[in-house]
Amino acid sequence: MGKSTLLNRILDNYPLKTGGFRTLPFENGHIGRGFYLAASDEVPVANPKPERIIALRAENGRLQQFTGVFETLGVAILSRCLANIPDLIIMDELGFIENEALNFQELVFRCLDLPALVLGVIKPLSTPFLDCIRARRDVATFTVTPANREELFVKLRQQVL
Repeated sequence: MGKSTLLNRILDNYPLKTGGFRTLPFENGHIGRGFYLAASDEVPVANPKPERIIALRAENGRLQQFTGVFETLGVAILSRCLANIPDLIIMDELGFIENEALNFQELVFRCLDLPALVLGVIKPLSTPFLDCIRARRDVATFTVTPANREELFVKLRQQVL
């Protein structure tokens, strides 16, 4: 079970209002395979619209990134959290594609400043954006491993509820 799977398991039957975003995988014979951005309450789709795709794996194996999606759809999703604060904000996941999405990054920090719990997944790599999130006093990070995932599930589930 990975980080996003643990997050989804915690959120199963979550009784309060959530907001935020998820990064979801897709595989489509016509487009290829990759990841797209969705609001946390959206039902996953097999064929995401091009304006939602944040990464696409090319036939040669290289990853094509679409940072602009964070600056449009990502900003719109997080703006809704700022306008109508949910009980829990989901950020699944934060990584390297957002390195140049400065407006999106600003809204991530503004959401972290809200009086709402934020539950997210952050890639285990060092970038200025991700390192700034990790350095916050109000952020706790956990490494998910096969050995600790059940213990983390229990711990995080108690904190969220």
